[in-house]
Amino acid sequence: MGSTELQVFIALGVVLAAVLIAFAVDVLKGAHERLRERNAALEERGRAAEERARQAERLHRQLVELVEALKDAEQMRPVSVSGPMARQPVSRTPEPEPEAPREAVLELPDSHLVVQTPTPLPESPVAVRVVSDEEEFIGSDELIEELPPMAELAAGDGLLPAPCGRKTRRFVTPARPISIEAGETVLPLSKLVVEPPCWEDWLTTATAPEQAEAEPAAPEPAEAAEQTVVEQTQQVPPEPPAVEERLPEIAEPKVVEMPLPPPPAAEDAQLAVPSGIQPPEVLTELLKQEIDFQGVTLSISVVDYVRLVAENGKESVERVMSALEGLVQSSGNSTDLVCRISEDEFIVVCPGATGAAATERVQQLSENLWDFQLRSLVSFPILFSWGASECGLMPGMPRLLADSIDRAREQMLETRRSRRALTWASAKYGLQSSAG
Repeated sequence: MGSTELQVFIALGVVLAAVLIAFAVDVLKGAHERLRERNAALEERGRAAEERARQAERLHRQLVELVEALKDAEQMRPVSVSGPMARQPVSRTPEPEPEAPREAVLELPDSHLVVQTPTPLPESPVAVRVVSDEEEFIGSDELIEELPPMAELAAGDGLLPAPCGRKTRRFVTPARPISIEAGETVLPLSKLVVEPPCWEDWLTTATAPEQAEAEPAAPEPAEAAEQTVVEQTQQVPPEPPAVEERLPEIAEPKVVEMPLPPPPAAEDAQLAVPSGIQPPEVLTELLKQEIDFQGVTLSISVVDYVRLVAENGKESVERVMSALEGLVQSSGNSTDLVCRISEDEFIVVCPGATGAAATERVQQLSENLWDFQLRSLVSFPILFSWGASECGLMPGMPRLLADSIDRAREQMLETRRSRRALTWASAKYGLQSSAG
């Protein structure tokens, strides 16, 4: 009995030890797995860091090469100079010399206080012509006039001694005839009278002084022994006529009568456009009216409508077109007109939307159409093409609703032709989705 219990206890101990060993092994395996994953993550992070370091080094090397290339290009760039290129001299600032003390400085007196001794010039012989007779000294055309001695003239003043019987002579050149032109007056120097200006009157009246002109005297005959003075009268040129006299047409200003602008007329009648979803007949009646229209028109069409109907059925395509019609109507104003003129085309008329309002309206509708295409790409791939035209009174804009719709449809057709290349991808994606 005791041996049996002992065997049972031993068996239980063995089982318990096996369980503990299995649990420990499991724990160690989990820890090892976590360590392995962490090591793999660290290795991946290290490889990524090394890759980033290599990329940064490569970018740095490229940047250095680019900087070197720019430096070389800057050095090779030709520079225009006005003179020959020469090496600029290096200027050095001289060091200031130490000043001597004031006691050692010898101050010189002023230059104007120093008496300068004149330097004697070397004596040189002067050539003198010795004339034995006065006839040899004077020329053939010169005369000798004997005058009383100067002492007789100055005896009364006591300046000179008594006369010694000497006579003073002077050489007089005979007067040569001077050509006198017409309009000139010959006056002797003694007859010329010039009155000084009156400065007091000029200071009081603040006007320019006017010198009185001397009245010309009768010409006197010229003597051969006297020097004559010829004065040419300066005739003051007449003042030019005034601008009004030269140009009589501007003397009296002319009044130019310009026609007054016509009074502002009453506003032209604008085309009344109904709102909401309308049948094609209503739009046809509006196109017949030749009344000015202000607003923006849009033309929206579905690319490859026939293919979509053949692949997805008429009912599915009509549901999409109904959703598109509601989207167009909800994205605009309550005054907009929406008309489906054919199975694959809509016309939207937005009256009153001009300038920035027209641009905002077209941009909003374009964003809504792009969102509609992206949402229906998986279940029902569809592509739209649209065009817009603004109608108004500005130059270059159509004035009638029919012309504006024609321009919008032309832009829509151009967009459709540019998107023809995307229809094959839409068709392929649609076949795969339907097959799936």
